[in-house]
Amino acid sequence: MSGSAQLPARFEDVEALEDFMTAPSPALVEDLAALDGDLIVLGVGAIGLAAMQYRARRWAAFASGANGIVVALAVLGWLFYTLTSVLSCLMYFTVPLSALSALLSLLAIGPILKTAAARQRLADAGLSLGL
Repeated sequence: MSGSAQLPARFEDVEALEDFMTAPSPALVEDLAALDGDLIVLGVGAIGLAAMQYRARRWAAFASGANGIVVALAVLGWLFYTLTSVLSCLMYFTVPLSALSALLSLLAIGPILKTAAARQRLADAGLSLGL
């Protein structure tokens, strides 16, 4: 519940109750307005990193793992920060899925290194894959 909003004696209907419960506090709105960038940039960056992992680029697995860890920690911090005002079930899925993303990216490092070495051997033999 927002800190400055007064609890009404009665809600007219379920929609009014939901609106009251999910409305962010003015302090939260001010904090969000003060942020320089959006967390969505991390998600958009993850798409490009996934494409590079698919193409077996060494650096992409490390970057994807780091991105997954950063997203998991950022969303976990956001969950605790908004625990008393805005609650979303999506938050409960995002943290473990981001951590799983980081784990799978880090587990892919070994196979990606093997694929990159095989690609280099093929390129040295004149059989470039063009990837």
